[in-house]
Amino acid sequence: MGKQLLAGSCQSGVRVDGDFHCLLVGDRSPVGQNLELMLRQRCDALRVDYWFPCEAGGVVVPDWLKYDLVLIGGPASGTDDLSWLPENRHAGVDFPLVVVLADPGKVSQTAVWAGADLSLLPGVSGDELSARIEALLKVAGTLKRYPLLLPDWRMLEVLHNSDNAVVFLACNRQGEHAVIKRFKFRLEAGSRGQAELVHDLQPLLALSDPRLVRLEQVGFVDGVPYLLMEYLDGYTLKYLLSEVEPLPVRLGWFREICRGLVLIHAAGILHRDLKTSNIIVRADGMPVLLDFGLESRLLTDIGFLGANEIYCTPFYVSPERIGGEPASRQSDLYALGVILYELLVGEKPFDGGELLDILQQHVFNPVPVLPPDYEAFQPLLNALLAKLPENRPVDAEVVLTWLGRLAPAL
Repeated sequence: MGKQLLAGSCQSGVRVDGDFHCLLVGDRSPVGQNLELMLRQRCDALRVDYWFPCEAGGVVVPDWLKYDLVLIGGPASGTDDLSWLPENRHAGVDFPLVVVLADPGKVSQTAVWAGADLSLLPGVSGDELSARIEALLKVAGTLKRYPLLLPDWRMLEVLHNSDNAVVFLACNRQGEHAVIKRFKFRLEAGSRGQAELVHDLQPLLALSDPRLVRLEQVGFVDGVPYLLMEYLDGYTLKYLLSEVEPLPVRLGWFREICRGLVLIHAAGILHRDLKTSNIIVRADGMPVLLDFGLESRLLTDIGFLGANEIYCTPFYVSPERIGGEPASRQSDLYALGVILYELLVGEKPFDGGELLDILQQHVFNPVPVLPPDYEAFQPLLNALLAKLPENRPVDAEVVLTWLGRLAPAL
């Protein structure tokens, strides 16, 4: 895959002339030759120059604007002292990407914060090298279009890019990772919109529970709002649904999802977009709710979205939301019912190729009948997927109680 990624960058023409121009900085050792070979195997349009600062008798600064990538290949190349790199540069915007091959630990971290964009081990494989460079190229291209300069953080990867926001994986000087969500609109400095946004997000900043992603900071850069959130290492529930897990494991996930929903509802927050791709299951098996209402709340607050407009995923939207009614706890519980069906059956209760078809099924089709092995869950599923919100459980606490009563029958 790495070969295809870097090749794609070259073929798309990172530079106007279609070439991908790389500066290899290093000593006269096999390291540089191996690096050039790996790059040439992955990019037919590659142009390579060599620079040996230790032999220059005084640093002769290259013409940086000629290059897309600066690859520093060995300890004799000045890895410990990158003072020759310009300060306040913007990688991919007015300066090439800088990748250093360095030993792990402090040397690696020092290299990055001295001016490199990425540090890799000297023995990195060609596939990993090209994949990581491609990730940085994507970050640079995204930041060129949607700038976000946070001095304490470096963007490593674009995790998601939607119509309204771009999500980055980032790293700080301590080597800690976080997720940064940068929105694609501006709010005037000192405006009522900025003040209301910070006020409205205070309950989310106060939430702390292993079932909920931690929102650590709300900020603005040149009027652009951004959110800094905990980075979770795990798999989405959507991905894990493709695996065959025992029923107790799946029910355990569902129970913790319910408990997470109890917490955010108790804080006066609606999720508004509960779905399997917004749930990460950590290595310890705990499912964590992501993105609970953040984007739709922002878009509503700034007037981009009306309170009665739908902003959610069609597979999980409740009938009343399709009819234009505002989000509620009961619309969150409807989405919870869809997730319950997915956990039991492995597919969505209402599916189809066309958006209109899916929405019509939510409104008109009866609740699907569960397989005989899961018939004990049918009454709960019927309640969660009831067409009228008043016929659904009052809250997620009721769902937890219902699950408790089902346990002896399983």
